[in-house]
Amino acid sequence: MLELNKRNMNNEDGIHAAFEIMRKTNEFSGNFLKEASLIKFIPNSISEKLMHIMPIRPHLIATQKACKQTKADLCWTENGVLPDKLTLLDLNILTRFEICDQPELETIIQCIQKVSQRFSNINEITKENYLNLLSLYQEWCRAFIATDEKSKAKLQNLKFIPVK
Repeated sequence: MLELNKRNMNNEDGIHAAFEIMRKTNEFSGNFLKEASLIKFIPNSISEKLMHIMPIRPHLIATQKACKQTKADLCWTENGVLPDKLTLLDLNILTRFEICDQPELETIIQCIQKVSQRFSNINEITKENYLNLLSLYQEWCRAFIATDEKSKAKLQNLKFIPVK
């Protein structure tokens, strides 16, 4: 098995090593997996689009609360993002490693606040970032539509309007 280190953590070897570790866990107990879900051994896999909006240094993440690429737009500033290859694992394995299926509302709000704060301090937004921000805004709105009325009250003072 390959050793993960800073040099190879974001290349295919590092992702493959994490995939193999997770794939071979069926024989372990729930307590072991709960503890293992806290170990940072997977490369954080943030898309180029999201890195343009809020750059995050490459680092290893734990599976607990990590999200799939499909939910990264909602929480990448707060939660780790799994490489696509790892989401191909059996749903039972993903559940046992406590991977986040849907980010919590508070996590989404924190992500929006960080992005909003970053762009409130920048005088000029590039066209690419502006279009990416509008796309994110749509994803955030979709997530909010699915929340209950009590949760929607938390959104009252949340401000995010990209201006070009």
